[in-house]
Amino acid sequence: MLDLHLPSLSLHLAVAPDPVALGDTVAITITIANDAPNPVYDLVLTLPTPDGALAASGPNTISPTKGWQWTLKSLDGHSRMTATGRLRVVQRPVGDAVLLRAEVKVQNAPRVCAKTFAMIPDNFGVELRNTVKYGRAASCVARLAHLAQRVVERSCLG
Repeated sequence: MLDLHLPSLSLHLAVAPDPVALGDTVAITITIANDAPNPVYDLVLTLPTPDGALAASGPNTISPTKGWQWTLKSLDGHSRMTATGRLRVVQRPVGDAVLLRAEVKVQNAPRVCAKTFAMIPDNFGVELRNTVKYGRAASCVARLAHLAQRVVERSCLG
């Protein structure tokens, strides 16, 4: 039986600029949407600092090497919340990409995550999205513009 009171959350993670260069400051935007009619409670959004970067100081920065954490007491049904952060690229990461992975945990529901990356120095971008509908995790889908619009599926559960 389908429980319509479970949250229907989605995360969208974006970085700018993309591509980035060593020494660049990157803006990060994370949007959490609750598409269900009921509110969700006790949300904790985390974003670890990616390899090759340092998190800029801010109200939700844990530390330059540990990343960010945002907490919300609730998110109303059919609403969204946006969190932002900044990081500085200090060394070339493995694979020449700054990899970001945000995760939100809520009371009595599976976690939701989103992944994205910014290349160094190639000129292409990625947008990944993960959605939980009625408590079941869907797959992350990446759109890689430079690969003739091929779709690559990745699991956020790993």
